[in-house]
Amino acid sequence: DMNPWKFLQLFLIPLAVLAGIYLGGWYNYIFPVICFVIRPLYSLSIGHKEEIHHEEHDIPSSPAYRYVALAFVPVLLAVTVLSFLRISNSSFNTVEFTGLVLSTGTMNGIIGFTLAHEFIHRFHMMDRIAGHLLLLQNNYMHYSIEHVGGHHVYACTTKDPHTARLNES
Repeated sequence: DMNPWKFLQLFLIPLAVLAGIYLGGWYNYIFPVICFVIRPLYSLSIGHKEEIHHEEHDIPSSPAYRYVALAFVPVLLAVTVLSFLRISNSSFNTVEFTGLVLSTGTMNGIIGFTLAHEFIHRFHMMDRIAGHLLLLQNNYMHYSIEHVGGHHVYACTTKDPHTARLNES
């Protein structure tokens, strides 16, 4: 059963990064450990039971999905700003700094870039602005022009650098 409220569990990601920001030390590795150790081990332990394939028509077009996605934008921006403030106002050892950078970068890469990709395809001005803010946060503003104006125009042609050529993986 698809429900927009299920997507709210993804707010645990910025919450894990915030825990690292405020607790410091090895707590900065909470999210990378969840993401790269606990989650893969969990997936291996349950096998293929969790794989659910949804057709586009299975997901209702409710405005709630849009609002849940838009709610992530200020949260991700705030957590990133707090990470920078913490780094600039504190003396960090290499372990803390590396953990906070990994956590913040992975959070922005997983949630931020995925949402940015979705938002730049939309027609609502607010959605497009949200997508550009997330791309700006990831220092990847050119993606909007290249992806929508390049890849989607030339998909599956020789002009598209993202389309695999014959016998390419």
